[in-house]
Amino acid sequence: MRRLIIAPYLQEIHDYIANDNLDAASHVLDRFDDRFGMLREHPGIGKKRNELPPGLRCIAEGNYLIVYRLVEQTVEIARVLHSKRNIRKILKSGNIAY
Repeated sequence: MRRLIIAPYLQEIHDYIANDNLDAASHVLDRFDDRFGMLREHPGIGKKRNELPPGLRCIAEGNYLIVYRLVEQTVEIARVLHSKRNIRKILKSGNIAY
């Protein structure tokens, strides 16, 4: 089974949503967990995008974009971004964690 490394941004997403609705925040994280499990099994399902540095892929989960890469037997989740954010600007600024 592939390992999974997740950037620390998920807590920020949870906390932001939890300010309005704790149940919704937990539900969003559960959906991410399901998607991460799918990426562990099938890491090639994400798409390559021109604005991403080489080796990065992305996949949508609801209103979020999950940016990740596969390194040997590890799936590294670099960012999880809401679709209302300026994704191109964030990714071009190199604001990706590993």
